[in-house]
This record gives sequence, C-alpha cells and structure tokens, in this order.
Amino acid sequence: MSETLANVAAGLTGAVRSPERVRTWTREGKAAVGSLIYGDAGLEFAFDDRVLAHLELVINGKLRRRESFMLSWRDTPGVGDGRSSIWMDTAIPLYFRYSGSRMPLIDKEWLEELAAQAGSTRGLVLGEDPATEKLVRSHDNSVKRKDHPAR
Repeated sequence: MSETLANVAAGLTGAVRSPERVRTWTREGKAAVGSLIYGDAGLEFAFDDRVLAHLELVINGKLRRRESFMLSWRDTPGVGDGRSSIWMDTAIPLYFRYSGSRMPLIDKEWLEELAAQAGSTRGLVLGEDPATEKLVRSHDNSVKRKDHPAR
C-alpha cells in the first residue's frame, strides 16, 4: 500500500463483520446507495456507500500520483449480468455522491487489497466485499447522464 494511502488508512477504524453495522442505511431502512459520476457526459454508476467510500480513497491515492488504471466490476443480472470497466485518469472528471450522511466504516485490509489491485496490470477489479462476503456489483449501470435526469 502506498505511503499516502497508509497515512489515510491509519486513522480509520476497521470494519465490523456484521453487514447491518458495516453498511450505511437510509431513514427508510434501505442500504445507502451512492453514485460514481464519470466523465464529461456524466455517466453514473451506483454502488453501496461503503464500496464507494473505499473506491474514493483508492482512486484519490492513485490519481494524486498521476497513475491511471482500469476499474472493473460485475453488473447486476437486471442489466445483463456482464462486466463493466472504465479508465481512471486525471484528465477525466469524477464526482462521488453519497446517499447516506455518515461516513461508512473503512476496512483497512480491504483498502490495502484494492490499492494493490489498482497498481496491477489488470487494474482494480471489484470482487467480494469482505464484510458482507457478497460480490460487489453496480446497482444499476444503465447509463445515466446528468443532462438527462429523467433517465
């Protein structure tokens, strides 16, 4: 893990193994789902706030050092159960939007694993979230553009 990422992770608490405590919940009792908004076209990809928080830390660490990489994940069965990938680079605008008001708990070990993957030739491939032991998937990767809010 990079020195900068290690400094960030040093001040964070480890994850609790109970999925109910790890996830951020909305007032309605649903898991908080935020969005990674990518590029000038405003492509929007939805992930649990917990996953998004881990991604933000890893992406910020890599892009601060001007290191580009590929980010990949599995899609939900509702959109074909395939894979999606995006190129992460300092020239591409990013916006992280969280639906929950609280910062999710950060798992230092998972953060280190994600950072190591991001530095590999394959890039960062989201697999299982160690706290929930479920495959990380985008909640809805149907392309949403910021200039078409009804979509």
